[in-house]
Amino acid sequence: REGEAVPPASLPAEVVAAVAEEMERQDPQARVELATECPACHRRWLTTFDIASFLWAEVAGWAHTLLRDVHVLARAYGWSEDAILAMRPWKRQRYLEMCAG
Repeated sequence: REGEAVPPASLPAEVVAAVAEEMERQDPQARVELATECPACHRRWLTTFDIASFLWAEVAGWAHTLLRDVHVLARAYGWSEDAILAMRPWKRQRYLEMCAG
């Protein structure tokens, strides 16, 4: 606004909608919609696939799993976090399997 940067949250809704519409026009494949159906009532609807949310959920899940693995191996063998993270994933997995019995 008048040469100054404006935070997106302060833009009017119609400006945000116009920008979103133009972005979709420029790259129509950027918006991915999935057809879904309820198995119980068979109601159908379209839902937008949000790749950013999906990606961050995957990263968060991976990080949680890795921290749990480090905890289990450090507790079982007394190894440091650095030593555990330096292992190849397949080797770390074999040790985890041995810990599980």
